[in-house]
Parts: sequence; structure tokens; C-alpha cells
Amino acid sequence: MQSKTIWFFTILLVIATLFSALAVADETSPPGNISDLAGTPGETWIGWSWSNPNDTDFAYVEIYLDGTFETTTSSTSYTTTNLVDDTFYTLGIRTVDTYDNINSNWVNLSVSTIPDTTSPVISSVSLSTSTPDTGDPITVTVHVTDNVDVTSATAAGIALVFQSGDTWEGSITAIEGTNFVSVSATDAAGNTAVDTSASYTGTTPDTTSPVISSV
Repeated sequence: MQSKTIWFFTILLVIATLFSALAVADETSPPGNISDLAGTPGETWIGWSWSNPNDTDFAYVEIYLDGTFETTTSSTSYTTTNLVDDTFYTLGIRTVDTYDNINSNWVNLSVSTIPDTTSPVISSVSLSTSTPDTGDPITVTVHVTDNVDVTSATAAGIALVFQSGDTWEGSITAIEGTNFVSVSATDAAGNTAVDTSASYTGTTPDTTSPVISSV
């Protein structure tokens, strides 16, 4: 009877030791890799998606863009923004579990943003006067936006100066007759918008003195 009791407790001890070893292994083993990493690009953004591992102790992933830390998340998607169009970016992801074990294996994917083909939008053009004398200066104020960035604007071939927000401003010189002012705005990719809605009529001042024919 005593030998059976000893045998029984020996078996229990072996089982307990095995479970303890498995628990320790689980606490020191990192989670598996993510899978199915994919990227959907726009002109200035890339939407990334993947599948997390099935490990029961999986906690989150660490996300790096071109080697620079971005964020951590337990989700299966992330969007990188404020990117340059027509440029390759590499996303790197590694997994972490609830015991803070970090998977040393990176899953990487390089995706290019698409070229910027969107032209700026000129929302308004205003002139400081519509009836100037020829030779007078006319202040041109332009409001223009772009999905990336407006890099230059002109009015009648004269470069305008960026003020703030969406405002560009400059001065042109009035010429004789009715004239439509051609305004253009260009972005970094070379896309250009043109507006010819603003006009003025320049008049040459009368500088001829009266003639007194008789007194």
C-alpha cells in the first residue's frame, strides 16, 4: 500500500513539474509573426492591413515606418499619413505578448504612394480695383488650395507671394482697355490650375490741357 502511495505522489510530482515547465516556456516564448501584410496607397497616405498571430498571450504589434517607430496597436490595420507622393515606404511590424516577450522577427513590406495628379483649386480671385488708370498698380489676391501643397502662383505672369493659409498676393500694372487677368497656381508635382474670371478696364488719363481759342 505504501509503495502505491509513493508511486501515486511521484506521478503527481512529474505532472506538476511538466505543467510548471510548460508555463515557464510559455512565459519566455515570444508570440508568432503577423501574416498577410498588405498596403493600399493613396497620393499622401498608405493604408496597411495584416492578420495577428493566434497565440493566446498575444498583446500587440510594434509598427515602424522606414525604421522609425510609429505606434503600437492590437488592431489589424494602420494608416500612415502626410507622405510624399510617388515615393516608396517600408513598414516593419513585430509582435509582443502579455509577458513583454518581443518577437525578434520583423515582417516588412515596401509600398509606393501613387503620383499626385490632382491640380490645385483656385476658389477666388479679387482685384483691388476694376477701373484703374493705365500704369496704376492693381493688387491681386488669390485663394487656392491643393491636396498636397501649392508651391507657386502667378497673375498676368507676375509671381505672387504666399501670405498665410490659402492666400497668395501680388501686384500687376494696369494696361489700356478691358483685360482678363490670367491667374495660375502650381503644386509640387507640376499640376497647374488656371483662372481667368477676374477682369479690369484700364483707362488712359486725359493729360491734355484745354485750348483757349479766344478771349
